[in-house]
Amino acid sequence: MDVSKSVVTAFAIIVLLIVFITVINFFIPFFMKIELNNIGREYRDIMEVESGLTAQDKTEIEALLVGKGFKNISITCTLKGTAVFGQKMILDIQTEYPIYEFSSFEALKTNIPINYKREVFSRRIEE
Repeated sequence: MDVSKSVVTAFAIIVLLIVFITVINFFIPFFMKIELNNIGREYRDIMEVESGLTAQDKTEIEALLVGKGFKNISITCTLKGTAVFGQKMILDIQTEYPIYEFSSFEALKTNIPINYKREVFSRRIEE
């Protein structure tokens, strides 16, 4: 009786562990989208107030994203000094986040595209 009870307990723990890992792996892209939105929102506000982003700002965005694990980063934005008051500006960040998909007895590494694109209007008045 003790052996069968131990086997059932071990099997239940293994099944719960597999379900737990699957659920966490399922939610990783959502958490990474939230991280990208937070970074994009911060720099979108800077772009709106300063009438664009500098090359240093783009480098900082890329460094933040690389630090979070993003790959294949492409940043398109309105450069500082090129927009006048009321002009539409775009911040477009396209990136991929690598995750592991588990199927049968193998793990496949895939890249999930995650994008951030916002349009804002310049609020800076040049004198």
